[in-house]
Amino acid sequence: MSAQIRARLKEDRWVSTMCDMCYAMCSIRVHVVDGIAVAIEGDPESTYGARGGICGKCISQLQILYDPNRINYPVKRTNPEKGLGVDPKWQRISWEEALAEIADRLGAIRKDNPDKLVTFTSPNNGAIGVVMLTLGQWRSAFGTRNITEAGAGLHCGNASHLGAGMNHASWSITPDFRYARYVLVFGSGKGVGTGHTMCMVGRERADAAHRGLKVVAFDPICHASGGKGTEWIPIVPGTDLSVLVTMANLLVNEWGIYDKEFLKRKTNGPYLIKADGRYVRDDEGEPLLWDIADGSTKNWRTSVKDPALEGEFEVKGVKCRPAFAAIKEHLKQYTPEWAERISTVPAGTIRRVAREFGENANIGGTIEIQGVTLPYRPVAAVQFRGGSGHSNGFHTYLAVDLLNHLVGACEVPGGATAWGGARSFGNPWTGGWKFEVIATKDGHLTSTNWPTGFPGTWPHPEPKIPRMLTMTDLFTCCPSFSSLPFVDQAEELYQKFNYPYRAEAMFGMGSNMAVTTLELESTEKFLKSLRFLAGAYIFHNETTEGFCDIVLPSTGPLETLNAIQADMPVMNEPVGMLDHTFPICQPCVEPMYERRPFEEVLNELAIRMGFSKEYYTHINRANGTMYGTSPPLYVEQKYTWEEICDHILRTRFGEEHNLDWFKEHGFIQWHKDVKEAYWRPFVDARSSIYMEFLIPHGKEIGDICESRGIRVDMKQYTALLSWFPPATHREKDPELDLYAFSYKDVAHSGSGTHGIPWLAEISDRNPWHNFLMINRKTAEKKGLKDLDWVYVENARGRKIKARIHTMEGVHPQCVAMIVGAGHYSRGMPLATGKGACFNVLLEGDLDHCCPVTQNIETSVKVKIYRASESDPGMVYKASKPRFDLID
Repeated sequence: MSAQIRARLKEDRWVSTMCDMCYAMCSIRVHVVDGIAVAIEGDPESTYGARGGICGKCISQLQILYDPNRINYPVKRTNPEKGLGVDPKWQRISWEEALAEIADRLGAIRKDNPDKLVTFTSPNNGAIGVVMLTLGQWRSAFGTRNITEAGAGLHCGNASHLGAGMNHASWSITPDFRYARYVLVFGSGKGVGTGHTMCMVGRERADAAHRGLKVVAFDPICHASGGKGTEWIPIVPGTDLSVLVTMANLLVNEWGIYDKEFLKRKTNGPYLIKADGRYVRDDEGEPLLWDIADGSTKNWRTSVKDPALEGEFEVKGVKCRPAFAAIKEHLKQYTPEWAERISTVPAGTIRRVAREFGENANIGGTIEIQGVTLPYRPVAAVQFRGGSGHSNGFHTYLAVDLLNHLVGACEVPGGATAWGGARSFGNPWTGGWKFEVIATKDGHLTSTNWPTGFPGTWPHPEPKIPRMLTMTDLFTCCPSFSSLPFVDQAEELYQKFNYPYRAEAMFGMGSNMAVTTLELESTEKFLKSLRFLAGAYIFHNETTEGFCDIVLPSTGPLETLNAIQADMPVMNEPVGMLDHTFPICQPCVEPMYERRPFEEVLNELAIRMGFSKEYYTHINRANGTMYGTSPPLYVEQKYTWEEICDHILRTRFGEEHNLDWFKEHGFIQWHKDVKEAYWRPFVDARSSIYMEFLIPHGKEIGDICESRGIRVDMKQYTALLSWFPPATHREKDPELDLYAFSYKDVAHSGSGTHGIPWLAEISDRNPWHNFLMINRKTAEKKGLKDLDWVYVENARGRKIKARIHTMEGVHPQCVAMIVGAGHYSRGMPLATGKGACFNVLLEGDLDHCCPVTQNIETSVKVKIYRASESDPGMVYKASKPRFDLID
């Protein structure tokens, strides 16, 4: 820019803020010239991101800001008809009219029964801060227990969040790439495509690759994780579990490669169990261990010199043995040849990879970091949505993590580490932002950074007769999200449990739940049953147009103030030895037209409906109880959203670090201690490799359901990690000869980004995105060639139409499609007619869910056959009845 041009400018500045396009929420700098955002770059000074780099989603925020398809004014539906593809016939209204009607409608529900309201949100563009805290506290203050994230929560990580929460006090786990040498990946894009901590972990992984890191990816498609791995091993969807229990068997029984000291001191492996699988307990109810040193039992709270991992003992006349002995015996049934028949992974490959993992674990080795000597276990096995998004998800995820525990590779250099902070000694200014990993019931670990009721809290709540619409008060190992109330089966279940209410309204932000949840027919039926649906959105989509009564124009990422984007370290704290960092999201430009931040809308509605006192109380509880030190908000007072943000920041980091300070600096950063990063050796708390808690949970859930004539597959409520076939393997129709699944791509965040011009162009040019991927030889056997149109049909006659792209990098028994495609909304013209809506094919009843976590089965058995370009694009209504898959 020339000096003459610069002299004419009234404003030329860089604003330090956060990207809000996915859960990674990287620190960025936005160049603003005369009130117009003209450029974005990564912040090179912040650990919270790529230290200068950004991805395509981040730069596309400029286009979101000025997109002519943005919602700029509140609108009201004038067409009483609702349904997929129905024209809402919008009428522009004032903010006063919109807020007054929402307050009247929701206020009446609150007086009648708050649970009749279901709040919704989404992790898509512009909604991350709402996901983190704001709407959750608003919902609690309103009084409803019912919430959904639709597809984002249901498809994503029920199993992985539960498993990582239980055993790592975190939202998920990632390899400690800084010191890792050998990594196994089972359906996860850690460091190459996944949202949380993406660029932080990506930097660490890139450096590790230069040092010779080996990554072995088990995946049905050679895409992000497989394509960027050292080795890709194709596997049938939902069969990872067979390979994992086999690898565990080889390590433990054939080669004896396992870390005995870690298992003795850091897991429940030495806990004594009876013939019925339950713990042997002392008179105070504490689990007992056998101390070889003096030949007696001791509980986990006392000093046990040498806990037994094997052997037969008798305690008070009861025969018992350590849980690890039961695990070791149980694993013997799983052989490489057996796993090959299920997964198609060659037995020799399973054996080789297991051996490489065990040999690289360096059991007994140590490393010194910052003067502290630590166990050095440079191996990790990780998984996320791809591998655990199945009806055997709980056992699959915990079997992945069993490999880490067998070799002691948990929260030590090079191993599997908490993906998000589990331990912090507090910041140097106030001592706030302090949390600890502690032992709770039965010595099991948990972290004080988990909000109450999240899946990492321990012990898990006791199952009870359900009253939440999600029924997660019955299935208490489900981390908040289930397929209910969207599936047809919901009404049957509500009747059998004598529910005193049904959902009457939904309110929230961002979610395109009409097409992102599961099969569209039952979702449409549920949404049409509501008396009122309102939400804040950036763009119109299939949900707003088909079902919303009022739509509010939300600000986008570059127009929004949010001091709590990074408020849950359990989800996105810098990993390993990366510095603690807390950034904020701040507006780089003034909101255009009549757009408003949803956070301000929530505050205004709480005031209008008369529960601002309760709202501020819940904010105080989340703010002060978890991380704060300063006085709370005065609940009798009314605050603006900016005042609330200022208070939260001063609570965290002291009066000198108020909102004005953060607006200038963008983030605050401080050194991480080695004992915070690698906390496992310093914390006297245990992980579960034996799932004893499932035995009483299963009995209670089974008794409750059986008494009401409800069939639930209770076999997975076993303490021993075991092979269970996914729902797809219980399909018996021989015509359904292929497994279909969807996969994430780093270019997009769910379904909300497909209409952004730059990202749409990426998809248009990329053969992966708007096509059905199929193995070249499989296509040839079916008489198909590249770019042919086909129908993909499931067992109930639901089908989607797509063009195929043939390639070698897809399992021969599979077809695959990117998540979030197949739009037809008027509000997303650049996404319309591209790809297909994969969710049309996904069932969500109890037969197709993990009975422990309620994660739906994200793959499906299908048949494909030729179609023409002029044929209908999809058939979302079933032509065949629902059938029972429970044995």
